[in-house]
This record gives sequence, structure tokens and C-alpha cells, in this order.
Amino acid sequence: MTFDWQSLEDRLYEQSRAVIQQFAAEHPDVTCSFFAYETDPIEGYFMLGFDTYENALRMAQENEQRAIKQRNQMLTQEWSWRHARSMLQSPRLTDYSPDVSYFTYPTYVQLDFQELCDLFESENYPQPANSVEDDYIDGNVQIVLWKVMERLIASEAFAPLHLSAPFHVGYQLHTDGLVVLRILNWPHNTWTR
Repeated sequence: MTFDWQSLEDRLYEQSRAVIQQFAAEHPDVTCSFFAYETDPIEGYFMLGFDTYENALRMAQENEQRAIKQRNQMLTQEWSWRHARSMLQSPRLTDYSPDVSYFTYPTYVQLDFQELCDLFESENYPQPANSVEDDYIDGNVQIVLWKVMERLIASEAFAPLHLSAPFHVGYQLHTDGLVVLRILNWPHNTWTR
């Protein structure tokens, strides 16, 4: 199967860069703490989301409160030891919104790529060799997202935004959790090499 992943990467990069500039122009006073894609590649869409620092902290606190309540209910039973690992690791506690749908601007712009839908529906679509192998589109799109994000960072595409310290970039693949690819704009003097 041949698919032009480079073309997809180039177009997603160019369109994302324009969207970031548009957001910065429309929201010059917003302090951004996170930029992320939310995508279901077989449906061919990429939603670009932005979160604010204040919202990220509020969502993180709400997530923590849900976790505390759930753990108090589930880890005080005689049988609790059977599920302790999963109960203590989920939900994962972070200092940012745990899901793109909780962002202040979760779907600022949606970019559509019909060729991904066509690829998935093609007769010779590659099937995973085993249950641990990534799906063909999912795996390739995640690599494309990583490359696009690295290009956005290298080209200083986030410079027009008012960034919190730190500022996160990442993606969320349809039913999976939010992945942080990079952390930018670290507070000064917090880490030395």
C-alpha cells in the first residue's frame, strides 16, 4: 500500500501554522497552556484545540476530586487489593486538562482530509499482524503528528501566542488519552543541564 504521508504532513503543518496565527490574532490576551490535536484518522479529521492556564488548572483539580472520590469508594473494600493498581493509576493526575474535550477551545478549527477516509475504505488496507501492532492509519498519523509538532516548534509557530510557563503540545487519538509530546516555555531556573 502506497500513501503519501509526506504530503499529509506538509499540508497539516501549513494549515496548523495558519490556524495558530489566526488564534493568536483573535485572542491576543489569552494565556495558552496547551495546544493539541484531537483526531480520529479513519474519519479523516484533525481538530485543533487550545487550552488556557486557568481552565487547565480548574480541570486538573476537578479530575483530582473525581479520583479522590472514586478511590475512597473503591479502595476501602475487602476485595480492593485485586484492583489497587488500576484504581490508583486511573485517572492519571496531571496539572493540565486530562482530555482535549475539556479545553477552553477544544475544537477551534477542524481540518478534514478525505484521503484518509478513502485509504481506510480501500480494498487493500493493511491489517495489523497481531493484537499489539498499531493500526496502519493510527500508527502513521501519530508519526505525522509528532513530525508536524516538531516542525511547528522549530519554526517558532507558537511565538505569536501568549504562553503559560510551562506550555504543552500534544494530541489525542480518538478513544485514547491525551499524549504530551513536548513541554515548552519552562519557567526559568527550574532545570539546568
